Formats: sequence, C-alpha cells, structure tokens
Amino acid sequence: MTLGRLRVRLTLWYAATLALILLLLGAGLFLAIGTQVSRRLDASLVSATEAIKGATHDLEAEQAAGGAADAVEELHIPDRELFLFDANGRPITPTQADPWIVDAARSPEARARRTSRWRSPIGRISGSSTHR
Repeated sequence: MTLGRLRVRLTLWYAATLALILLLLGAGLFLAIGTQVSRRLDASLVSATEAIKGATHDLEAEQAAGGAADAVEELHIPDRELFLFDANGRPITPTQADPWIVDAARSPEARARRTSRWRSPIGRISGSSTHR
C-alpha cells in the first residue's frame, strides 16, 4: 500500500466517522428538544384546562346564586391572555388592546359577506357563517 493511498483511506475514514458523529448528535438533539417542547405544551394545556374548569365552576356557582358573572374576568389561563371583542371588532375586556390584536380580531369579520345556513342530509341545521 502506498503512502498516498493510505492518506486517502484515512481521510475517508475520518470524514465518515465525523459525519456519523454529527448525524447521531443531531438526531439526539432533535429528539431531546422535541420531547421537551411536547412536555411543556402538554403541561400548558393541562393547566389551561384546569383554569377553564375552575372558571366554569365559579361561573355556574355565581349564576346559580343569581349574580351576574363575567366569564372573561373569571378565566385565568397561565401564560395566556384572553380578549373579548364585540361584533365590530372593538375590545370589550380588556377595554384596550394592542393594534395588532385588534387587527387580528377584525380580519375574520372583514372577510365575512353574508349569513347562510345549511341543512344536513337529515334536516338539522349544521352551522352558519356570516357573509356580507
């Protein structure tokens, strides 16, 4: 075996080993980060569900007692903000919202054309959409 041929074989061996190491490292990081993000999302959804259940229970208790309850004020979802807008896209709760939030709330209303209802094959009203 000549020295030049040995150099080529060693270079190819080193390149293949480095590529394998980088591939395994990348796959491991991808799996670890994906698992961590999934766990955080699951925990966030669980806490949001618990907040919704608690707010619903409180709202029903207030309504059963004859008091008026504001569901938006009762609902506290960790790491989330809840906005309530009227039909014209003006914020109700809270009374002020950032312009990008107001634009996002108005965009579905701006695409609307007219109101229509359709019936399912068994005759029930399946849904409605507002179009102007």
